[in-house]
Amino acid sequence: MKMNMNMEMFTPFDRQGLEKELWQNVLQTVGPLELTAGCVQHLRGWISMAVERMENEGRLAPQDVALAAANLRRFIESMKTEAVFLGHADRLDRDVFEAVERQLARKGFLSLESLWPFWPNEFWKV
Repeated sequence: MKMNMNMEMFTPFDRQGLEKELWQNVLQTVGPLELTAGCVQHLRGWISMAVERMENEGRLAPQDVALAAANLRRFIESMKTEAVFLGHADRLDRDVFEAVERQLARKGFLSLESLWPFWPNEFWKV
C-alpha cells in the first residue's frame, strides 16, 4: 500500500524499510551536494534512533512517517544553509551536522522547536 509522496506504509513494522525510505529522503533532499562519510554516519545514526523512537512511541501510522520525512527534510535544508556559512556549500560534513544540532539545542531553550522524531533528543539521553 502506497502513501502520498511515495512514502510507504510500514505495517507490520518494517524497521529496515522505514530507515531505507528515510535515507532515500535524505539523498533526494541533499541533491548534488557531497555527503562526507562522517555526515553519512551521523545522519544514519539519527535515522536509526528516530525509527526506534517512533516504534517505542507506537507512532508508525502513515501521517507519522510523513511527519518524520518532512522534519528530516527541514533538518537537511538547515544543513545546506549552514554549509554556505561554513564556507563549503558543495558538501555536507560532520561539522555542518553538529553546527545545526547546536542551533537546535539553542533554539530549544527559546522555543518549542521540534523535529520529531529526530529532535528534541531527550529520548537518547535516557
